[in-house]
Amino acid sequence: MSSKLCLNGDNWKVLDFIDEAWRTKQVESDKPSDPRPWITATVPGSIHQDLWDNGTVPDPYFEQNSLMLEWIPQRSWVYRKTFHVDAEDEGRCARLHLRGIDYSAHIYLNGTLLGTHEAMFTPAEYDVASHLRYGADNWLTVVLDPAPPSESQMGRTSKVGHTKTRMNYWWDFTPRMVHLGIWQEVYIAFSGPVTVEDVYVRPQLNADYSRAEVSVSIEVSSRQEISADIDLTIDHNGSEVASKIYSTQTLTKGLTKLEVMLPIEKPELWWPNGEGAQPLYELTVTVKETGSEEISSHRVTKFGIRQLEFSPNETSHPSALSYTLTLNGRKVYVKGYNWVPIDVLYGVERQEKLEHLLTLAKEANVNLIRVNGVGLIETDAFYDLCNRLGIMVWQEFNLTSSAFNSKPKEEESFISRVVKEAESFIPLKRNHPSLVLWCGGNELESLDKLPLNGEEPVLAALQATVKRLDPDRLWLPCSPSGPLPFNGINMSRNRPDDLHDVHGPWHHEGLTAQYTLFNAGANLLHSEFGADGLTNLKALEATLKPENRWPVTLQNPVWYHLGSWWVQEKQWQGIFGELPNLETAIEATQFLQAEGVRYAIERNRARKFRNSGALPWMFNEPYPMAACTSAVDYFGRPKHLYYASAQAYSTVSVTAKFAKQVWADELDFEAELWVTNGDTQDYTEVDLHWSMAGASGHTFASGQRTINVGANKAENFGDIGSQLPEITGKLFFLTLQLKMTSGVIIASNRYLFSTAENLQPMLELPRTTLEIHSECNGQNWSVSVTNSGEYAALLVRIDDERSLDAEGSVYISHSGFHLLPGESRTVTAVWKDAGNDSMLSVQALNADKRTVG
Repeated sequence: MSSKLCLNGDNWKVLDFIDEAWRTKQVESDKPSDPRPWITATVPGSIHQDLWDNGTVPDPYFEQNSLMLEWIPQRSWVYRKTFHVDAEDEGRCARLHLRGIDYSAHIYLNGTLLGTHEAMFTPAEYDVASHLRYGADNWLTVVLDPAPPSESQMGRTSKVGHTKTRMNYWWDFTPRMVHLGIWQEVYIAFSGPVTVEDVYVRPQLNADYSRAEVSVSIEVSSRQEISADIDLTIDHNGSEVASKIYSTQTLTKGLTKLEVMLPIEKPELWWPNGEGAQPLYELTVTVKETGSEEISSHRVTKFGIRQLEFSPNETSHPSALSYTLTLNGRKVYVKGYNWVPIDVLYGVERQEKLEHLLTLAKEANVNLIRVNGVGLIETDAFYDLCNRLGIMVWQEFNLTSSAFNSKPKEEESFISRVVKEAESFIPLKRNHPSLVLWCGGNELESLDKLPLNGEEPVLAALQATVKRLDPDRLWLPCSPSGPLPFNGINMSRNRPDDLHDVHGPWHHEGLTAQYTLFNAGANLLHSEFGADGLTNLKALEATLKPENRWPVTLQNPVWYHLGSWWVQEKQWQGIFGELPNLETAIEATQFLQAEGVRYAIERNRARKFRNSGALPWMFNEPYPMAACTSAVDYFGRPKHLYYASAQAYSTVSVTAKFAKQVWADELDFEAELWVTNGDTQDYTEVDLHWSMAGASGHTFASGQRTINVGANKAENFGDIGSQLPEITGKLFFLTLQLKMTSGVIIASNRYLFSTAENLQPMLELPRTTLEIHSECNGQNWSVSVTNSGEYAALLVRIDDERSLDAEGSVYISHSGFHLLPGESRTVTAVWKDAGNDSMLSVQALNADKRTVG
């Protein structure tokens, strides 16, 4: 008897109106009077996409075309859909669900106003049993108001009185495209006289994790006083592990709440990526009217069993909050990234892209994603994938900073609005095991530029709401949570005890300053930082005309539009000299970005658990920017940063701490050797090898020491040093390897240095030759790359050579590495849902492209 009528699809119609002119055109009736033709629309979707699909506006992702779409949110938009309801549905409960409307709307069914709704993250729900036409066609009309005025990144948070995502009003990683649309699913849920309204699952583990008491809170609604049977079962891997039946339960008219405790012996625990498996349990709640075999209503909820808490950081100041995540009794270092919506037009369903990006994150050893307050309260599809992939989620409420003040409104009406919306969507997210943390917002500050704490009115109200509705989740008032907001060398030296949770910097600090800053690291949690670089070549070719691709300069309006914050012309020229062409500029700037961020991760992680996590800004991008801080471009293709951070996040990493990347006029090189072990086992009597070689491959210094590495800790294993001889090409490399006595390599790393004043020798290194040998076993490829020339191959890039719109994806184990003469490296590539045209490219900064496939 319980069923669902899906109203999604591409058979909606839409038409624009100025202000409230739609009220004069009978748009809510079955025969609107407007003479214009309605265009086809898709739900879930975005009005910008509908207009583009119908040829009304140009490609908004190309050059400056987004400027020609800025009129769209100034109009009202009327969505209409006709649908059929079967005669046998009459007499049942029927509720219309609109899971996400962006932003405010009037909803009509068969000409009757059901209500108005304002809140993009709060579902709109209406009892429509008496409004439906059974055995006949029905029409649903949704009128979207113009988007509310708001502040871009260059505005004032204190002026924002709504809860619409602000990313679309212009941010440094996306142009102004203010979204409107029915952006989540629409359906009618039919049920019998009793409906399951909510299910809340709270597993609690005993001290030795051998037993879980699963507390289940159920809310059911009834149209009348009735006797019902309520059946609860928990299944795992196809087998029932717990159950409970409430027979002849008397339900009063309205809401009834039930509390049930179901024990599970020897539960399988949910772990983050890299720490263990991600088993999921399934709770099914079924309600039948007593004496009937028909199901009145049922709800299926997936959940995981795990224990979550914050532990104090090691040697932290007494005033500091606790930032160390502890899962199932084990400290877990946060190997994270900041996440933004996968598209500026987030209403358009892109399930394949979402799964691809989150799979990339998993493959890069990421275990937590911070969903920034400038973006979305993420969708169920996002959370479902994170549950399965073991990616923990730090979800921020949609409050964020601005350039000129970052303090939210204090008016009671605004706080009430924020709390009301939170009360609506927190219950929709709280059963996901991947959700570990609620945070009040992004970079919220007092008027004197210090991070807001839990005493700020809106944050205090949100904290109370989280504690009431989701008490098992962690909470932070905002990020950074202070007491000082930003990471800087003066603060690290002068006020290290006040660097708790900090942000920044977002640009590479320089070939010495970058290393000075992160060598002096004192923060307890580094929840946002990054560096900029150009996007990939194919992305630029897809979004810029040939005449606008080169030179890279903010004097070109197109480059300014697509990278005004991130094109660092003077810095790049000072570091590399004159960049000769676009391809070289891409490789050079991506190298600088990758080196800067990976060193920051390494030094943060070397301080575990004084420092409890690193989260670069940012993993993905919602728009094809020409330059920004992302690790993966808009089309889902990784940049060099992606692979550099993946190596820095390896379970076991061997790293060097050094003073700078350029050693002009220096006679000696010095570094410290560190090993960071994220494993649960010790490594005893393993060999730590180091060597230094020039670009010709000649080794001029090396050494070895046998060490013991403790489980889940980082340790310093002493200094190394060498005189710097005259080196061909003015480049040299430090190579590190951690080996078992059997010769098996546990971890490896390589750093590039210059004996000049900058990195211009990278561009002057003579060319070399790469030889490729590949073995293809279905979707699994093995590619061996050998440098057969006389000089090092710099930045060996292995990439998907197919067009950007090709089907499927590929996951490549390594890219962006350096090969000395005579060296080989084997890389794996795993294809998913790709056709027979699978092809890879292999090239280096100083070696021609080769193709495989």
